[in-house]
Amino acid sequence: TNVDRTVSVYGKLAVGVANPEENVRLTVNGPVSFDNKKFETGTGTPQTGNYKKGDIVWNTDPKPTDYIGWVCIMSGTPGQWAPFGMIAAQ
Repeated sequence: TNVDRTVSVYGKLAVGVANPEENVRLTVNGPVSFDNKKFETGTGTPQTGNYKKGDIVWNTDPKPTDYIGWVCIMSGTPGQWAPFGMIAAQ
């Protein structure tokens, strides 16, 4: 059954990770969702899957003049995406 209860964690929490980094409090292996927005990583915009306006893909291979990531600007499958956070050239 679904029960609404408070869960408190003191110290580090790792989900799907055997050896979290020493200086990180929360480590999750895979996409996460909070406040009804999905956050995941990749090297470009999604080509498949269902996304909602405001979902974000963080760039796993950032380079100068590239972008930090992409934000979904129109919900859909896979939605419409726009880059954000241009990285300055060195």
